[in-house]
Amino acid sequence: MLQRLYISLFLLLLAWTMVCGQGEVSQFGIVHGTVKLANGIAMPRVSVTVTGTLPAYQWFKDGVLLGGQTSSSMSFASFQFTNSGSYRVVVTNSLGLVISRPALLSVSNAPLQAWGYNEYGQLGNGSYTDSNLPVSVASNVVAMAEGSKHSLFLKADGTLWAMGQDNYGQLGNGSNSATNLPVSVASNVVAVAAGLGHSLFVKADGTLWAMGANVSGQLGNGSASYSEVDPVAVVGGSNVVAVTAGNIDSLFLKSDGTLWAMGDNSFGELGDGFSPAQSSPVSVPGMYLATVISGCNAQHTLAVGLPLRITSPPASQTGLLGGSVTFSVTADGAGPLAYQWYFNGTVISGATGQSYTLTGMTVTNVGSYTVAITGRCGTLISSGATLTLPSVMVQPTNAVAAGGTVTLSVPTSSGMMLYFWICPTGCQMYSGLA
Repeated sequence: MLQRLYISLFLLLLAWTMVCGQGEVSQFGIVHGTVKLANGIAMPRVSVTVTGTLPAYQWFKDGVLLGGQTSSSMSFASFQFTNSGSYRVVVTNSLGLVISRPALLSVSNAPLQAWGYNEYGQLGNGSYTDSNLPVSVASNVVAMAEGSKHSLFLKADGTLWAMGQDNYGQLGNGSNSATNLPVSVASNVVAVAAGLGHSLFVKADGTLWAMGANVSGQLGNGSASYSEVDPVAVVGGSNVVAVTAGNIDSLFLKSDGTLWAMGDNSFGELGDGFSPAQSSPVSVPGMYLATVISGCNAQHTLAVGLPLRITSPPASQTGLLGGSVTFSVTADGAGPLAYQWYFNGTVISGATGQSYTLTGMTVTNVGSYTVAITGRCGTLISSGATLTLPSVMVQPTNAVAAGGTVTLSVPTSSGMMLYFWICPTGCQMYSGLA
């Protein structure tokens, strides 16, 4: 029986030095530490332990999907400054999804720091005075987001904190009062984003929540209420693995690779081809496992999606006369995906599944089989898989043995075969499996 997933994430530190002792371990087993590089070389490995059946993994760094990182661990042969960041993993099986809390890999033990405009306390240092030098705000921070005049950060223990302007309730603490010190917002959080006057966060169960300004529906809760001072659930906001926010719009990525958007669409920033604002999420066509960039004052969106790709092409096979063979293909891309199989370049009628089975094989079936896969991002044709009949690898050897016994053998290119020998009159014929 399939089991739901329960997850713990930890950093296995191989041949590296913690700057601050052994780091700090959260209640979910996340090690939040720092790396001291020795000649630019260190060997940390980020891994996850899961209780459940048939899990699938996908790693993210700073909210960006890491292509090819789909196992329970991820190693760094030579850790560099550019590898520093916040890492988390999405684990799924047939019963659902769970997201680890972020684990921070860095090469320093510096706390979260802020500087600049501070009229609303958005620097979070207990003051409303601007600062032209960095001021310390918090430690053990693994992710952060900056709105127009408010700030949010996520700590290694999964708690979300906010400070600054709160006129729309963008801090999510139930009030409209600005604060110059961080206030607690939510727990078990794994990702965060901030727009002009609204905020969003993803919890470890993959649910998406939003608070603050909502005049254009940017919270995605199905209404265009003026604002929400407490976090509200986003409509359809389940199995979410990444989130970003624009000026008065929001976008999020789901575990099935689809990209969704809501809020203002005056300049087409939602990318759905329609002009009205959307208070419920709409699908962005042609995007699969996209890395999305926007900004708290941005009224446009940038995204790079993974193209349609074949992950396992059909394989060549050797068949038997009268037998059956099955060709199959696996692919991913912006779906739904449609399939059409071809034989020697000609459409095979009715062969529109992910696999194609040929029964009652004859010599006319020998040839090349391909499949065309069509998704929202275009069409891709697989490499050809060749279907062949067994061939004789070594011809039988001539032999003369008057009055004696002669044994002839014929190795072939296949395994279990049906043989039928033909010989002159007077000799014994044999047929059967061998």
